[in-house]
Amino acid sequence: MFQKEKRLTKTMRYLRAITELGLTMKADNLTRISWWVDASFAVHLNMLSHTGLVLSLGEVAIHGSSTKQKQKTRS
Repeated sequence: MFQKEKRLTKTMRYLRAITELGLTMKADNLTRISWWVDASFAVHLNMLSHTGLVLSLGEVAIHGSSTKQKQKTRS
């Protein structure tokens, strides 16, 4: 857990330091909706898998999710 907290702290410091750069989001084609989905097999200590997904509208990610799967699967 300490390693994750260290990375989060470093990321937050970086984001606070670059506030002058701003954030640019571009949506050139609002009719194009894309889903990006990926999974990792048996990556948790209890052998459960993990799934992540992102929904984009044009070139902007509007939703993201990362969850531990509830059932064990066999490859």
